[in-house]
Amino acid sequence: MKIKECLSSVGVVYNSKKQILITQRNTEPFYQKWVMPGGKVDQGETPEKAVLREVKEEVGLEGTVGELLAKKEFPLSVSGEIRQYRVYFFEVFLEKEFEIQPNFAEVSDYAWVSRDSYESYDIAPRNKEVLDAIFLKTQ
Repeated sequence: MKIKECLSSVGVVYNSKKQILITQRNTEPFYQKWVMPGGKVDQGETPEKAVLREVKEEVGLEGTVGELLAKKEFPLSVSGEIRQYRVYFFEVFLEKEFEIQPNFAEVSDYAWVSRDSYESYDIAPRNKEVLDAIFLKTQ
């Protein structure tokens, strides 16, 4: 069986209170799990451009890309197909405080989380690993 490779970018979006945006997925993979906004890198697109596009598509926010915080690689079965994911997690800083406009085709809810609140959400595994590392640094 051929394994499909998937390249994705995820935005670690900060607000002025240093909280991080998470969204509840309305689609597979990770249906109803909480994740940071992101998605597939399109052909010819850089991971940095992809993360800004995905953040805008999913929650209507615009920002600038900061540092690459993490890179995660893992296999995942999606609709009976094995996919090998390579996911880049980038800081995204909002240029100004925008009102979130969720794309309900992809996102069913959203929340701003801090070190004290994020563990109460059912967060997808690689997203949780990244949040654990970020919030561990801020203790």
